[in-house]
Amino acid sequence: TPLAAQSSPNYTAALQKSIAFYECQESGTLSPGNRIAWRGPAHLDDGDSVGRDLSGGWYDAGDHWKSNNTMAYATSLLNWSAVRFPEAYDHAGQWDEYLNGLRHINGYFERCIVDPEPDAIDRFAEYELYIDVGGRPGPDPGVHSVWCAPEVTAGFTVREPLKVTPRVPGPDVAFAMAAAMSSSAIILDERGSDEDKAAARQLLQ
Repeated sequence: TPLAAQSSPNYTAALQKSIAFYECQESGTLSPGNRIAWRGPAHLDDGDSVGRDLSGGWYDAGDHWKSNNTMAYATSLLNWSAVRFPEAYDHAGQWDEYLNGLRHINGYFERCIVDPEPDAIDRFAEYELYIDVGGRPGPDPGVHSVWCAPEVTAGFTVREPLKVTPRVPGPDVAFAMAAAMSSSAIILDERGSDEDKAAARQLLQ
């Protein structure tokens, strides 16, 4: 129905399309049940240059950059919408798709954390946090100069990972990721499977 002919906005369709948008943006191995027929695995070798698996996550926009700051903000916003308006997700039938997205993005966040002493929450001497893949200006061709599907750019664009450490600090991104992971833990614990509940505890840790 044309939007102008509707008596009220179709918020259910808007929510369904919003969740589908994040499925479109998936990098790495796609989440189970991804509904976007024209998407496939892409950039599975992210992080190879630093000896770490940094595949996964969401692309930032219409290009192939992965910004943890953007991903963390989007994740937190989605999570608080589900905390505040769970009935909307019930009505739209989007819980399964939403939970798939949370598993995908948080798996990526966890791969970005290098913590030699995970049980020592007050020691960060060797702690590293990868916050970006492909966004740092470097040798051409950069991710912003190639207008094509991510599936066909493997080995073509330069995808340098960027990290912060106690010596090269970037607490804003770290705080944003902490907020995203802890709010994800709320949703996964309340709405997920037993495996999701275990994942929620890991996210809080």
